[in-house]
Amino acid sequence: AGDALRVSTRLVDVRDGTTLWSERYERPVRDLFAVQREIGTAVVGALGPRLGLRARVATTTAGTDDPEAFDGFLRGRFAMSFRGADSLQAAIAHLRRALARDPHFARAWASVAEATAFLPLYGGGTWREHGAIVRDAAARALAID
Repeated sequence: AGDALRVSTRLVDVRDGTTLWSERYERPVRDLFAVQREIGTAVVGALGPRLGLRARVATTTAGTDDPEAFDGFLRGRFAMSFRGADSLQAAIAHLRRALARDPHFARAWASVAEATAFLPLYGGGTWREHGAIVRDAAARALAID
């Protein structure tokens, strides 16, 4: 609704239709990723004890709060799925645009390493050409998260 984001969530036991947990969130649209994390954490908190799950420490450094960086990341991952040299080059370009917006986006750095490592397998050059890029991108991802 305009600049406001309204999300209603409900967990239902499908066996008998009872509501296990519900919550309503109203936030500015700019807080979309924060709301996504908040809902995910709440759902895990509600289901965890029922499923025998233990809490684990979640990292927040792997992602991004920049919607355009996240969009570039998703476009890059999609392009990677086609695996040809041209698709991998397109994936790397999308990922680099994401990193230009958020250079601390660990998953994007890891994806650059992955896409670049696939290039020699699909006729996109040699390991000698791309090895340093793969190592550098992987090291950056690990340094961040």
